[in-house]
Amino acid sequence: MHKVKGYGFAVMTNADRGGPLMDEVLRRVRRAYAWDSEEAPVPRGYDPPVTAPPVTVPGEVLARYPGRYVGRGDEVTVRVDNGVLQVEVGGGWVPLVALSETEFLMFGSNRVRFLVDAAGAVTGATVRISGREVLLRRQ
Repeated sequence: MHKVKGYGFAVMTNADRGGPLMDEVLRRVRRAYAWDSEEAPVPRGYDPPVTAPPVTVPGEVLARYPGRYVGRGDEVTVRVDNGVLQVEVGGGWVPLVALSETEFLMFGSNRVRFLVDAAGAVTGATVRISGREVLLRRQ
């Protein structure tokens, strides 16, 4: 939804992996109606979809990230399933697309960046959703 220009829509699915479908429908509707979220970023409190090509991350690197991450009222669970890093959202699992070994994309524009200390241990993550960044500590 765009609170200034007055357009928006809702997509609902009844599937465990409905997130990628919703993301694709959103992308196509934005393009069909020439909504400005497909253009260059503008400071309106949301992030446009990222068009960077995905990066292949080795399995041993992905294996460092699963666990529970907690912050002020927010909690995220991460797992690896069949070589794909996933995050639990609303009771379902959403695949993450790698932009680098530590930064991943969720739902087209939301980002998850894992925080790694000098010794290589994963200490937390930042999750950026709709212009809001949340710091989560690994439990």
